[in-house]
Amino acid sequence: MTLGIDKPDDLITALSNENMFWRTTAQRLLVERDNRDVLPQLYDLANQKKVDSLGLNPGALHALWAIQGLGAIGTEQKANTVLVASLGHPSYAVLKAAVEILPNNGSNMETLLKADLIHDKDPRVQLAAILYLSKNAAFAEIGRILYGLSKEEAIKKDPWLAKAVYITASKHPDGFLASYKKDSADHGNKG
Repeated sequence: MTLGIDKPDDLITALSNENMFWRTTAQRLLVERDNRDVLPQLYDLANQKKVDSLGLNPGALHALWAIQGLGAIGTEQKANTVLVASLGHPSYAVLKAAVEILPNNGSNMETLLKADLIHDKDPRVQLAAILYLSKNAAFAEIGRILYGLSKEEAIKKDPWLAKAVYITASKHPDGFLASYKKDSADHGNKG
């Protein structure tokens, strides 16, 4: 296979190649050519919801990263719409990438919480979602949510998720500590 900047259609096709070398090369070349004329094709590819036997969709994954690499996230409404839609993708890898690409702002934080990815069945997606919240301004409600997470068995048993919850709680201490105090008082009154 030969890929070149002058053949964008071949690059788009290669984003779904079974070989990761060709996928990443195509993604890199699409970004290096620095031309947004391929965005409609990238949007179509990112919107494909099918997954392979491993639960992956490499084409959608690399399309998202190419969209981000072309600087369309935050500047093109369609790119933002595709990114938010990707927060509901059936592939954990696409979900994780969408969270990692999602710009940090209050509106997107609400979107992430609405998608409930902090409770995703895949711990890699959960980790990305929890760490995303650590990059946002302090909100008491996030602290309360994190306190609830800290009590879940799956979180307690996973050292990375547990650490991520407490790291993120340090960014949202008011709600976390208020929930802790209320929980402690409730348990103290039951005894």
